[in-house]
Amino acid sequence: MSKIRDFVKVLNTALKEYNYDFIRDSWDHGLFRKRVTNLNSTERGVFDYIYESELAKDIENANIELINQIRHSFGKMTQVKTNFVDGNHAELTYLMELDSRFYFIKYRIDIWDKKPKLSDIYFFKEDKWMSDGVKDMIRLNSRYTAMSKNRHDANRSYYNYQKALSNGDTITAFQELNNIPESHQITNDIRIARINLAAHLNDSIFNEVINRELRTNQNVYIDYLIGLYLNDSLRNMESSVKVARKIGISRKLLDSLHRKGLYWN
Repeated sequence: MSKIRDFVKVLNTALKEYNYDFIRDSWDHGLFRKRVTNLNSTERGVFDYIYESELAKDIENANIELINQIRHSFGKMTQVKTNFVDGNHAELTYLMELDSRFYFIKYRIDIWDKKPKLSDIYFFKEDKWMSDGVKDMIRLNSRYTAMSKNRHDANRSYYNYQKALSNGDTITAFQELNNIPESHQITNDIRIARINLAAHLNDSIFNEVINRELRTNQNVYIDYLIGLYLNDSLRNMESSVKVARKIGISRKLLDSLHRKGLYWN
């Protein structure tokens, strides 16, 4: 606990000073790879290849991008809490304030070779550790190969969705989003996009979408987003309680974000 507390102090300073080298050096790829568990031999082979060829660099860039967002938007990153889970690891939650929006992330810190190391990132919007997201992606691509119908359908529908969106055709974009096979709707991004589009179409479609999401999804961000669109003060208050409880942020700090007119991005 003492080592982790000292590490967090240095990490906070590094984030404020945009110390890219410290963030880069603090990430342990070996620990992250150990977090991607329960893959069969084929999936493990795919994971090892992808990790070496591109994923390791993508993760490094994701860490650096956190600093870039703060630096270039004159925002700030505030430590919300450090939760000691067991004798060897802790979870460090941050609030990111950028322009007119905010969001939350959580780092996992493990002790390895007697030193604290960053080993994973949790995105509250996705309600998932990055390691679990990678595992889901590997399993999906191993099950549905480049020749599979589901993968072709998913790629085509997603391309058509993006094209319609860029053309301002929200009805077609919404239809194409719904055409993506259920097997490939494994991220919250698709659910969030569906809610955003439905909110700009009509009340009946929007009500149908949010009723579906409330039945099947318990993600705290989606609950927050629905409350925002409904502009229901009671629901927003209930949503704030859920956010505060899930993330560990104080209601006072959360209320201050709302008073500033900031929205969870």
